[in-house]
Amino acid sequence: AAEQLASAAAERSQSTSQDAQRQMATLSTHLRHSQAELAVVKQRLEQADAQQAERNAQVQRLQAMMDNETRRSAEELRTREHHHALYNDGEQRRMQTMAEELMRVQGQLEAVKREAEAARNATGLEMQRLHAKL
Repeated sequence: AAEQLASAAAERSQSTSQDAQRQMATLSTHLRHSQAELAVVKQRLEQADAQQAERNAQVQRLQAMMDNETRRSAEELRTREHHHALYNDGEQRRMQTMAEELMRVQGQLEAVKREAEAARNATGLEMQRLHAKL
């Protein structure tokens, strides 16, 4: 009877050990999968950060262009007003072209700003999703 109890206990112990090994293998697989997903998310975040940095640089370049164009336009306008050159048809057409170019640059700047904000929002959502997974 003692041998049967010992044999049954050994079988239970071996069965429990095998179950624990299977659970450990499953958990290891899940861990590797989670680590792989985390690496992919980190890579996406790094890419999003790089894209955001480029968009920010574009915004700064366009802002500088717009500021320079605005300054230049204001200086030209003051000069022309001083010399009464605004009444010349040729000058009026040039000023119109400059104003249209300024509006185009401002439109580009606004589009880039919207893209940058969308990227910031997308990056924030990706971060929230990553944190939720962790």
